[in-house]
Formats: sequence, structure tokens, C-alpha cells
Amino acid sequence: MTRPTKPDGDSPHPDASARPFDAGELRRVAEGRAEFLPAPLPRSEGELRKLVHELHVHQIELEMQNEALAARLEVEESCALYTDLYELAPVAYFTLRPDGSIRQMNFAGATLIGLPPGRLKGQRLGAFVAQQSLPAFNEFLAQVFGNPGKKVCELTFERPGEVPVMAHVEAVADAGGAICRLGATDISELKRTEQALRESEERLRLALLASRDGWWDWKLEADELYLSPRWLAILGYAAGELEPRGGTLAELVHPEDRLRVRRTILEAIDGGAEHYELEFRARHKDGHYVPMHSQAHISRDADGRATRLSGTDADLTGRKRAAEERRLAQMVFASTDEGIMVTDAKGAIVEVNPAFEVITGYTREEVVGANSRMLRSVTHDEAFFQAMLHALESSGQWRGELWCRRRSGETCPLWLSVSAVRDPGDGRVTHYVCVFSDISTSKAAQQQIEFLAHHDALTGLPNRTLFRERLEHALIRAQRHRSRLAVMFLDLDRFKSVNDALGHPVGDTLLREIADRLNQVVRAEDTLARLGGDEFVLLVEDDPTVGNVTAVARKLIGALGEPMTVAGQELRVSVSIGASLYPQHGGDGDTLLKNADQAMYQAKKQGRNRFQLFTPQLSGGALERLVMENALRAAVGRSELLLHLQPQVALGGNRLAGVEALVRWHHPKLGLVLPARFIPLAEEIGVIGEIGQWVLFEACRQMARWRAEGIPIPSIAVNLSARQIDGAGLLGVVSAALEANGVPPAQLELEITESMLVERPEEARRVLAELRRLGVRTAVDDFGVGYSSLAYLKRLPLDRLKIDRSFVQDIGHDRGDEAIARAVIGLAVNLGLETVAEGVEHAAQAEFLQREGCGIGQGFHFGRPVPPDELVARLRERRLLPG
Repeated sequence: MTRPTKPDGDSPHPDASARPFDAGELRRVAEGRAEFLPAPLPRSEGELRKLVHELHVHQIELEMQNEALAARLEVEESCALYTDLYELAPVAYFTLRPDGSIRQMNFAGATLIGLPPGRLKGQRLGAFVAQQSLPAFNEFLAQVFGNPGKKVCELTFERPGEVPVMAHVEAVADAGGAICRLGATDISELKRTEQALRESEERLRLALLASRDGWWDWKLEADELYLSPRWLAILGYAAGELEPRGGTLAELVHPEDRLRVRRTILEAIDGGAEHYELEFRARHKDGHYVPMHSQAHISRDADGRATRLSGTDADLTGRKRAAEERRLAQMVFASTDEGIMVTDAKGAIVEVNPAFEVITGYTREEVVGANSRMLRSVTHDEAFFQAMLHALESSGQWRGELWCRRRSGETCPLWLSVSAVRDPGDGRVTHYVCVFSDISTSKAAQQQIEFLAHHDALTGLPNRTLFRERLEHALIRAQRHRSRLAVMFLDLDRFKSVNDALGHPVGDTLLREIADRLNQVVRAEDTLARLGGDEFVLLVEDDPTVGNVTAVARKLIGALGEPMTVAGQELRVSVSIGASLYPQHGGDGDTLLKNADQAMYQAKKQGRNRFQLFTPQLSGGALERLVMENALRAAVGRSELLLHLQPQVALGGNRLAGVEALVRWHHPKLGLVLPARFIPLAEEIGVIGEIGQWVLFEACRQMARWRAEGIPIPSIAVNLSARQIDGAGLLGVVSAALEANGVPPAQLELEITESMLVERPEEARRVLAELRRLGVRTAVDDFGVGYSSLAYLKRLPLDRLKIDRSFVQDIGHDRGDEAIARAVIGLAVNLGLETVAEGVEHAAQAEFLQREGCGIGQGFHFGRPVPPDELVARLRERRLLPG
């Protein structure tokens, strides 16, 4: 704007119209402080009006300029504020061109990249994006320019380290073309927080897995229930099998526990509690109930109302089982008869049980804390305990016998088992568990067993085993000192008769009395032993002569010279003695015993009750007996026994009544040996039972053959020995023999002697009764030679009486035997029994017996004992069997 001029163009200041007003002047004019322009005053009213108009116009222009200036100042101030905010903002801002190059960035953007702004302008922002985020960034940028609008994306920038950011991008138009503004917020802390949260959740998950507890969460208002996989697994369910609502829990609780569980939860909620815990039983999927322990937290709102329950449930099955096992272990610990002591690694006693107190005499209070050495006795030295410790270190266990010192000071034997307990982590020994029992009683029993193993149970004398040991030692001493010793064999005369007549109890008492008497005349340094039965043997040491041995024998015979009273009976028993000397009669124990035995048998042959010293001439007969004895023991196994049969014939007619089985021994060298020769030996050496069983089975087999061949043998009779009757299995053996061969019991007759009835009346009656129940016929053999009571006889379940041959052989010559035979027949008739006469050899004897009422005869008159095939042939010849 130029200064106005006068209308006529005349002006005192020709240059005034060319000089513009400056801003300062305008302000001063506006404020009334400006000096009047150096123009001349108006000279007319028109000029004045013109001047006023001009001033007014200038005032308006000035005001307009002031407003523009104020607006500009306001814009400048806003731009300065925006610039300050842009530069100082914590968010990184970038202005990008479509190619991704940086047009502008703020301080936070430069800081994010890690370069000064001058080096960043014009560079592509993608160059600073992490490789894994670059594809997403490029796609993101393309979308922004292709489809304007705000976009959000998570990126990672690279600088010395990776920086995760949340990017907000918006495309805008600008005078220079399309641009986009990208704001990037550093979310590193957020990521760390998220990672920490994930780690925390993972630790919680692992903790729940490690605890093997089930976790649950119940939102009360929404009735939403969450059950963890572990919780479901405890009860056997899979995910989705249970309805996710609070009522599910209630339905699974055992009916007996529901009221208690509900009351506990409601009391905790109503009482303002934050926690509660309880135990209950939950139903497993398969129907059984699982014991559970629940710990729960109660969440509340601002008003204190319960909004959420969450907690863990633990399966108590294992704990309950472990608790029960601990209870049982404690009960066993407290109630077992074995003492238990637990020590630490240094031997200090930690715990003991009541049995420990009983065995040692110490109370628990007296020993806990003390060292276990207090129980040691002087029986064991330090080396013993060092060996024990070495075994514990190497194998962790030690077992053995140990002598303990009781509180009373006495010692007692223990059977001790020690086990080392090691720390499962480093394997160090932390404790020792000692389990022991008092073996005083068993020790005494063992000593008794050892005594019985070397001594005769009846007399207390050394037995065969101990005698042989002492004999061997004595022979060694005799060889070393070139001295003599003697072995004396003693056998009681007719002791068997006493034993049979008065019974075993009387016989045992008599043997004890005899042993005592013999012991009284024997020196302490000599050994008197019982070999068994009525046989004794004496070892005499200290270089005895023949005269010394003879003198000892006289003393032994004299010791039994006086009668002995046993069970009210006055008994006399003599002894026959044989002796052999070392080294004259043998250089070893077996030879000396054998020769002394032979000398003893020679003494018996010479009349008994005497002494005989061994001579070489005595060995022949003893050798023969020894050979027969050994051969007889093997006769059954070698099939050397034979069965011969003798017919029993009805005296009232030509009819076979049965046969009797008799055993024969066919020795390969001795030939056919008759029973009178080998049966007594079999009884003596104890094989009569085996022979008797063979006869029984062979008789049944023969009867079965006859039945199969259609040969009508009515019955077969077999003799029973005393050994078979004494055995507990007779009935089983008889049943087995019959069943194995298919023989009816009524076709078998078993005979026992009258002497058995006298010696074992109750046993005989029991055996006969059992045989009768089985259906087997029974008979008394050799009747008349014993002293059986008639009153007793009539109570026995018998079928036949057999008259002894000694009363039959003199019929026709001896009236006494005839009277006895007549009396036996009459007795049998009165008792309703059949009578069989043995030893019938002549027709006159058979006629007498038939006339007197005897039903059956047996003897050479009817046939000798012969093998089965020969028997059948002879019976057919005599027309006793059909041809």
C-alpha cells in the first residue's frame, strides 16, 4: 500500500507517496502513538474528508493485516507444538513413500532403528525389518497403498537386537503425492510379559502334572465348570464325557459324603472364608469310589459375594494304601515276636520294638540314643564285628548267629539279620535295621538233636554213629602209640521172647535197666553203645590184654546175673559176648566189629550167657550167614521169591475148600531155601514186611489168573507177619492188591497167629475189624499154642480157627493131643467158626478130625505145597477140580 496524495498532486514532500508504511508505524498509529505524518494539514473540508476516508481505509487494512498476522502466529505456534509432540512422542513415526522409503521420521523412529535421522531419510524401512517379518511387511505396505485405510500388523525390527513392534499404518494424500504414516509401538515389554505369563502357566501346568492332582474351576453365576485332563483321568473319564456344570461334581460325590461336602462348602462361603479343604469319595467311571482330598479357593466380588470356586483334588488311593501299609508295618513292628532295632550309620539306636525289650530286658527309654555296642558280649572279638561291617559295606546285608548281652548280664544266642539302608540320592548308608530272634530254645533243641543224632534215644548211650567215630579215633591213637584196643559185641539172650510176651513198653523199660547196669561196670574212658534192638557194643582202650578183656566180659555178664523187676514182673536176662582185639583180629573198625559179632554168635551156639574171643576158625559160619543176609535183602528185587500153594480140602467129601499161599526162596547158588531157614532171618533183619507184601500181591495176581482161565479156586489164604500188622498201611495195601487184580475180597483169607492176639490184642482186634469191613475173610493160625482168652476170642471178627500141626501129628498116638484137637473143634463150633486142621499126613488123622466135626484138612495127605501150574494138575488128578 502507498501513501495517498493530494488531489491536485501537489505535495510538499514529493517522495511521500513512494514511501510505504511499515508494520511498526501501523501499530503506533493504531495505538495513537504515531506522530502525524510530515504532510501539510488539509486546507479544505474536502481534503479533510478525503484524509479521514483514507485513514479509515488504512485502519481497516491494518486490522486485516493484524488478524492475518495473528492467524499466522497461531498456525506457527500450532506447527511448533505439533513438531514438538511429533519429535517427543514415545511412539516411533515414519512417513513412507509408496516404495517404502523413509521421507520423514521422529526421534523415536530413529531410536528404534538405531541410526541418526540424516542417515535414515531416503532409505527403505524394509531394510531394517527382521527377515522373518519382511514378507508380512511388504504385503502390509502393498495393502495400505492399494486399499487406503488404517491397518495393524505386528513386525520385528532389527538393530543390535530384535525389537517387536505393533505397527499402525494409514495412507494419506500429500502435495508431493501419496504417502503413508506408520506408527510403531515397542511391545518388547508386552512380549516379555506374555512370555512370563506363558512360562508361569507352563510352570503351573507342570506343577499340576508333577503333583498328579486334578484342577477344577467353577464360575458360580454362569454355572460353568472346567475339569482338567488330570482330574478327569483320576476318575477314568475322557474330555467331553462329563457335563461342564457344577451339579456334575455333586453327582460324583459318594451319597454318604454329599451332605458333609455341601455343608463344608456352604459354611466356608457364608463365613467369608477364602479357602476350604475336605475329603470325600468320588465315583470312578467303572463304578468304584476313589478317595479324594480337595483344596479350594473362594473368589469374591467387591460386595464379598462368592463368584468362583477353584481348587485341586488329589487322589488319596496311593496315600491311603501307603498309610495302611505304614499302619500294618507299625503293627508288625509292634507285635512281631522278633526283636527289631534301628540304628543310625554310627550305630546309635534310633528305635526298638516291644519284642526287643522282651528279649534284651532293656526298655526303649534306656537304649534310644545309646550305641548298639552296649549289647555286645565277650563271646565275639573285634574281628567278628569287623567282618560283619565288611559284609554290610560290600553286600548291604549280614546274617548269622550272635551272642547278645542282656540287661541282666547274661548272654543269649540270637539269630540276627542286619540290612543297610541307603540314601536313594547319593547312596550313603543312613541307617541299619537289625531283626533278631532269641534262639535259646532252638539252640537247646539243636543240642538235643545233636545229642540224639549221636546217642540212643531210649537208653542215652552212644549210638552206632558216635561209636564208629570214637572207634576210628581210638584206632588212630592205637596206631600212633603201638597199643591195643578191644571191641566187645553184646547180644541179650531171648530178649525177643520177653518183648513179644510182655509188649514193647516193658521191653523198653528192661533195656534201660540193662543199659544202666552195664554202664555201672564200664570205665568212664571206655565207650558203651547201643547199636539197636538188643545189641550193645563196648570199646575198651588203654592197651587191654586178653585177660583184661575176659575180666571185663565177666563183669558185664555178672551185672545182668541178678533178676530185674519191671512192671511188676521179675525178669532174668543173660547176655552173650564176643570180642576182637586190635591189631591181632583186624586193622580197621569194620573188621573188628564183624569179628566180634562172629565171636558173639559162637558164644550163643555154645549155650548163651557166655564170652567168646574171636578166632579165625569162627569166620566161616558167619560169612555164610552174612552172604544169606545180603542175598535175602535183594531177593524181592531180583525176583528170586516163588509162590507155592497147598490145597485145603473139605473132610466131608471130595471137595476143594481153598488153597494156602506159601513163599519159597530160590537162591542162584543155595538153591531152594525153605521158609524155616530164611523167615527168621528176614524177621531179624527187617525185610519180612517187604516179603509179606510180595506174597500178598502175588497171591492176588495168581487168583486173578485162575479166574481169567475159569479155574474154580474158592479162596486163597495168606499169612500176615507181625511187622505187617504193626504197619499203619495194611488196609491200603490189601485194598490195592485186590483192586489191582480185580479179585473179590471174599476170595482172600488173611491169617494171623494166636501169639499176635496175645501180644497185641487191641491192635489185632482193630486190624481184624478193618479187614472184615473190607470183606476179607480172616483166620487164626497155629491155634492152641498160645494163651488167648476165650472171652476175648469170641469178640473177634473171625471166620476160621486153624489147629496147630503139633496137635494133629500125634493123633492116634497121644490122647492128650486128641483131647486138645477135640476141644478146639468144639470151641470153633460153639463160636460159629470153621475149623482147619494143619499137618494132616495120614487118612486116620483125617477120619478122626472129620468124626469130631472138623470141616477142613490141610497137609501132605491132601498135597504138598507146589507151584501154581503143578497144583492145578494135581487137583485135577484127584478130581478136586474139573478136568
